[in-house]
Amino acid sequence: MNLKRTFEAAALALLGLSMITLFSCGEDEDAAGGSISLQGKVNGNDWSMRFGKAEVEDVDPKISSLFISTQTSANNPCDIVFPGNDYIAARLPKEVGTFTLPFPISSESVTFRFAEGGFLVSTGGTVEITAINGDVVTGFIDAVGDADNFIRGNFVLQVCEED
Repeated sequence: MNLKRTFEAAALALLGLSMITLFSCGEDEDAAGGSISLQGKVNGNDWSMRFGKAEVEDVDPKISSLFISTQTSANNPCDIVFPGNDYIAARLPKEVGTFTLPFPISSESVTFRFAEGGFLVSTGGTVEITAINGDVVTGFIDAVGDADNFIRGNFVLQVCEED
């Protein structure tokens, strides 16, 4: 009788440890499957993504997107035309896959946009598009422009209807 209870307790403990291990995996990952949100520096300032928007049209072979910082006061990314602070603008391939920056096609880019009007196009890194559906575009970016302009992390972009 005691042996049965000891076995049950050991099995429950093992199950508990397995669940902890399973649910803690990926917390510190920074690859496309990880949990790190898009962040870095833009124009030398710390930058974190609050939300983003994407325009995915049937006739356009690219995804037009904006990655908007936590400094914005807007509540809906689809209402933003040009953010009033530093942001990231991108023209991305409209397909799932991993792409090296700079893109070989000049109509595609990841661009660091500055509040005062300047910009810098990324010169290295990767973009991974993991899913494109009617509501969201998801993926991972590791883009570098220079020492003052770089981002890395996962993103989710809300698909917005063009006006």
